[in-house]
Amino acid sequence: MDSNKGNLQQDMTRAQDRDGQAEDFRPPSKPQELMMQPDGRMAALEVKLLTKENEINSLRQRLSDVEASATQARIANETLTYYLERYKRVKDRFLPPGSFRERVCRQIANRILARPSGATRPQPKPAPVPTVISFPSVAGSKTDAESVVGPPAEWCGGTHQPPVVIAIPNWNRVNLLRSCIGTILTNTRYERYRICVYEQGSTDGSREYLQSLAPHVDAILGGENVGFIDANNAIIRRYPKWDVVFLNNDTEVTDAWLERLVETAYRADNIGLVGPKLIYKDGRLQEAGSQVFRDGSARAYGRYADQGDPTFNQLREVDYCSAACLYAKRKVLECVGGFDQRYSPAYYEDTDLAFAAREAGFKVLYEPRSTVIHHEYSTSGGSAFERMEANRTKFVEKWAESLKRQQKNFWEAISVNPREKVLVIDNIVPAQDRSSGGTRLFEFLLLLTRHYHVVFAYVGAYALQEYVKPLERYGITVFYPGYAKAVNNYDLDMGAVLRHNDFKLVFCELFSIAEQHLGVLRQYSSKTPVIIDTFDVHFLRETREAITANDAGLLRKAQETKRRELAVYKQGDLVLTVTPDDKQALLREDPQLNISVVPNIHALPPNIVPRAGRRNMLFVGGFSHTPNVDGVLYFCREIFPLVLQRLPDTKLWVVGNAPPPEIVALASANVVVTGYVRHLVPYLESALVSVAPLRFGSGMKGKIGEAMAWGIPVVTTTIGAEGMGLQDGVDALIADAPEDFARRIVQLYQNPELWESVAQNARKRVEREWSPDAVDKSLTEILAGIRADKLAVAL
Repeated sequence: MDSNKGNLQQDMTRAQDRDGQAEDFRPPSKPQELMMQPDGRMAALEVKLLTKENEINSLRQRLSDVEASATQARIANETLTYYLERYKRVKDRFLPPGSFRERVCRQIANRILARPSGATRPQPKPAPVPTVISFPSVAGSKTDAESVVGPPAEWCGGTHQPPVVIAIPNWNRVNLLRSCIGTILTNTRYERYRICVYEQGSTDGSREYLQSLAPHVDAILGGENVGFIDANNAIIRRYPKWDVVFLNNDTEVTDAWLERLVETAYRADNIGLVGPKLIYKDGRLQEAGSQVFRDGSARAYGRYADQGDPTFNQLREVDYCSAACLYAKRKVLECVGGFDQRYSPAYYEDTDLAFAAREAGFKVLYEPRSTVIHHEYSTSGGSAFERMEANRTKFVEKWAESLKRQQKNFWEAISVNPREKVLVIDNIVPAQDRSSGGTRLFEFLLLLTRHYHVVFAYVGAYALQEYVKPLERYGITVFYPGYAKAVNNYDLDMGAVLRHNDFKLVFCELFSIAEQHLGVLRQYSSKTPVIIDTFDVHFLRETREAITANDAGLLRKAQETKRRELAVYKQGDLVLTVTPDDKQALLREDPQLNISVVPNIHALPPNIVPRAGRRNMLFVGGFSHTPNVDGVLYFCREIFPLVLQRLPDTKLWVVGNAPPPEIVALASANVVVTGYVRHLVPYLESALVSVAPLRFGSGMKGKIGEAMAWGIPVVTTTIGAEGMGLQDGVDALIADAPEDFARRIVQLYQNPELWESVAQNARKRVEREWSPDAVDKSLTEILAGIRADKLAVAL
């Protein structure tokens, strides 16, 4: 049908081309004198043009009819394919291929079909089978081909250009097979290859299709479905002097795929197996080589990831590559003898082959420059999972000693150094550009990497990859929801993380995280000290908010938080607060709590913009934190108007993630509400004054420490300065009444000496108390003490 459509288009083109040559047209029926007259000649041309237009319209109509017929045929074909696939799924579920039930039903069906009908039907003549491609299997269930195929003599000379046979098993997948072979013929530049298909008794036209390809494609025409392993081993024996590419019929190869596999395979004598990059039809990565774990389970590197990620575009050694497409050098096959029959009909045969090759001294490589599209599981039946599990057991039994050298499990964090492991659990990402809590978490993780192999378990609803990658660059192992999608598990299995790792310490960030995970921590890692890290005292912040808002409902909520929070702290081995004031607030409620202080961590930027380059006021804070919402509203309504009376050209920049409508509505000529910004540095470098007009809260205020580190004088309230040891007029300006707060801001604008003094003293305090080195020293002493206490209790 496509060829008819092409012919019609060619007819139309020829008709239009002839119209372009009207001067050669001589209609024999017209009188000669008519042709001699200009008007008569024009009339004749118009008649000819009209005739050709009618012809073109007729051809267009025919083309439209052909396209409509093609569309109907395609719809019918897709509908048929859909129902056939449904039938196959149901059939494979109740009659798994190769099972006893399937064989019995097949025999019964054959007997029924063999019964003579009332009317004698003419017997069709058997289709001729060209000798060049027909190599039927030996009688019985064996799959040995009757003859051996040697490479042409001219193919045997090049050391690095071996003859290659592309081995394709097929059973009732003629459409997939046609697509697979079509892409091979189109995209293979390497000349010394041949295709051999083991046809396993298909009834869908596969045999007829293969016969039509003779002599270009070799085929072994078997009488039954012998499975992936037996079919490929038959091709290995049939081509004893050829390298072999094992290729599924549900694949589509891309340009230069084979020559790149050959090139890589012959870079060194000890390279034995090479696999390409496998991708899905939609372009997502399916496999960049695979990893095998100690229990015999495996994962495909990069499954569902971006195939363009540099991580998956490097030649590297892997545990194995899928036999959906796998290049095997002949000398490897001579050593190991092909696929092990114990895994017949399929699954784990490629993993086993790779382990056998490695045991024989060969390497298994992943070559990303060769790309193959794989329609995964298009040829497997409904019992694939059961077969995998059964063969995994066989694989573990065979390779028990070798598996001892493998990673324990998907959830084991592999250490590249002998450092002890610590686990940090949180439901917020360590995002410096989203919240003060995210900044503290990021700096805290980096501090721990100085002494430990840090494992960060993110237990939030989703993981933001842009915050995961920076952690991995620092050597931090990150587990998150979706991390295990390569093994078809989208959950974070905390029990598995604890079972397969020996953690010396576990940090739960915030009491709610500890409340959720203390049970599983004690169950699977009972001897590991659990440290509960607090950004603030929740019930204290909520109580202050309730008092500020005069809200009885909020006060009841604060009391419930207090009950829960104190109960969780009692179960931990150590509680970390960020300020001495928070520590005292907890001890007043429960003097038996074990509490230490670890403040926020602020690294000092090396270069500071001088005062002359600054001019604006700045507020920084994430607006999911209610004290920030209240503080900005309070400032803009009661303080900022007083500032504008003295400094009418002053602007306030409100920078922070997720501002609610009431904050957005504050925007004006003097107030800029940015919302989320990726990089905060430009705002820090242009700010003359940082304001923190907080009326309630708890803990150490990250916005204040950050501004001080960047050399920006801060004006804040007593609540804002709480627990930080700030001195009014020395390293910050502190005021609570709106008039006093506004006056302090004006002083910093109009008094350069005061500005310089506060800015310098602020940076000195940060370096002395909150820099990474300062906090690391105190944290190291604290952790050494908690481990000693835990050991003493155990003894």
